[in-house]
Amino acid sequence: MVEQIAQRTYVAESIAAVKREQGLPTTDESQEEAVMERAGDNAEQFDVDANLVKAIFRLLIELNKVEQRESR
Repeated sequence: MVEQIAQRTYVAESIAAVKREQGLPTTDESQEEAVMERAGDNAEQFDVDANLVKAIFRLLIELNKVEQRESR
C-alpha cells in the first residue's frame, strides 16, 4: 500500500508538469468527484465502508495536489 502511495505521488509530479505546460489549474473538481464516486462504488463492491474509503482517497488527492503545487 505504501509503495502504491509513493507511485501515485511520483505520478503527481508528472501530472504537474503537463498541467504547467498546458496552463491548467492544479485542481480539477469534476475529476476529483469522479474519483470519489469510483472509490465509493469500489468500496461497496468489496463490502468496505464507503465513507472510510472516500476519506482515504480525499487524503490521497490532497497529497497529490500538494505535490503538484510544489512541482510547479
